[in-house]
Amino acid sequence: MSGENWTHVAMSDDSLVADALLQLRHSEPMKTSNASLVKLKWSVRQRRSRKGDQTRASPTTPLSLSDAMSLSGGGGGITTVEGLEESSATVKPSKTFRSKVSQTGALTTTTLFKRSRKKKTLAELKDEEVMLLKESKGLKNVQASFWLSSELARMRDLVEEQRTRNNALKKMKAESQSALSCKRSFQQGSSFLLPDLNMPLDTDMSPERRYLCGARFMSETPIYRIVRADHCRYSSRDESVGRLVVRNVKASDSEDDEVLEKMVPTDLMTPTGTIGASQGWVATLKDNVVWLQDDLNPFGSDSSPKRISLPRPETLPDCQTQMVTNVALSSSPEDEDCILAVKFVGAQLSLCRPAENNNQWVNIRIEDPGFFSSRVMYSNNEKMFSMLGRGGTHTGSWDLENHRSRSFDYRTYKEYLPSEMADMSRCSRSEHLVEAPTGETFMVKWYTDIFWNGPDDGVRRWKRFMVFEVAGGDAHATNDIEELCIFLSTKGEPFCVEASLYGLTPNCIYYVGDFDYGKVNIGNNERVGGYGFSPAPYFIPPQSS
Repeated sequence: MSGENWTHVAMSDDSLVADALLQLRHSEPMKTSNASLVKLKWSVRQRRSRKGDQTRASPTTPLSLSDAMSLSGGGGGITTVEGLEESSATVKPSKTFRSKVSQTGALTTTTLFKRSRKKKTLAELKDEEVMLLKESKGLKNVQASFWLSSELARMRDLVEEQRTRNNALKKMKAESQSALSCKRSFQQGSSFLLPDLNMPLDTDMSPERRYLCGARFMSETPIYRIVRADHCRYSSRDESVGRLVVRNVKASDSEDDEVLEKMVPTDLMTPTGTIGASQGWVATLKDNVVWLQDDLNPFGSDSSPKRISLPRPETLPDCQTQMVTNVALSSSPEDEDCILAVKFVGAQLSLCRPAENNNQWVNIRIEDPGFFSSRVMYSNNEKMFSMLGRGGTHTGSWDLENHRSRSFDYRTYKEYLPSEMADMSRCSRSEHLVEAPTGETFMVKWYTDIFWNGPDDGVRRWKRFMVFEVAGGDAHATNDIEELCIFLSTKGEPFCVEASLYGLTPNCIYYVGDFDYGKVNIGNNERVGGYGFSPAPYFIPPQSS
């Protein structure tokens, strides 16, 4: 029966169809040759080729079968076997097989990438090396700058800490010295203490502090400046006298000068009437005889002024004893241990004990010409008489037996504008050495200039002060001496006091020259004062009775 007839018969007879299906169900499967079996393998999806890349193959479809053949012998078809769909094949991808075209494309891309890097020339390499070295140096400089700034900050902190500690030690030393002196005087009963209500309340009530507490002696006198002597009458045929006129240094501008009843010889009020003053005593030189007298002391006796005559000093070879620079006393000339120093212009320095009955001069020849015009002062720290050399570069110290000298090293010096330096170069300058009650030593450079306008044309007046703190062999410029004030005069011995004990302005220099006087703030060099001739340019320091 042909296939077409069997179909027509099967459509009319269902049993024929059922027999055909049973036969097919129980029949054996058809065997195929091994050569005809197709090996299926999954390949990895390759990247799509880029535009212009002719070496790469065309992209393949995801999870496509490679080297697969259809049953009909086609090379690109995909055939299912035993009814299996192509998406249901569970074949592992090959680990070793790659398309030759893909491998060639990858190698070609790598080769092109390597060839695309341009080689640098020697000059470019050198420039690059120089640039790297500069960057390295810059980094090192930044590191060094950072280290230096940190070190400077650390040093500033250390200096501030040391300065605070030094100030505290100075204050403790001053308080201790004042406390001991107050306690000693209180125990002796020579005077009583007057508390200063302006001082801050202190909670430290140790035995020494009970005697301090900002107090000073009631018997201690104020500081006065000698103004003049008003003529009033003749006390004798041979001597002209006048009433002493003084001024309290803390008096306001609205207050008048004080005219005392004390009579003084008017010849002391001349430029050549005195040769110096120290400890409230003035010295005169008459007929080559040195006299010490308290006539200008406002608290000296009016009826019986004290006058001490000394023998004639011997004039050393190549020296003179007619012109005097100034004088200095170690203490009151009535004390047995007091020593008087007279500095003559030139090489001679003469020392004498005024309280001795058979007092004799000890004449010292100074070999260093830098001291020929220097002023002498007594150093309580060294217990010797000291002088500054010319320019303030060194000091010399003498007593009745010894002599020693010391040079200064100016560690810090204030900078001035060229105009200020030009002004100072036209000025005259004098150097003064002064000691504070707290133990510090200061050097003051006093600049004076000639003024040509006003009634006193051609006279020298104050121009500027420069202050240095001397410690060992170093001299440091300073504009702050804290709670101290300095007193300078053209012929008197300088001295220094604590401003708070006398109601004075701290960090100031009170001065009196031949034609001017005033108060100068050390911090800003501002002056408050007046002008006029001073016949006896002296300050009378505090006196204790």
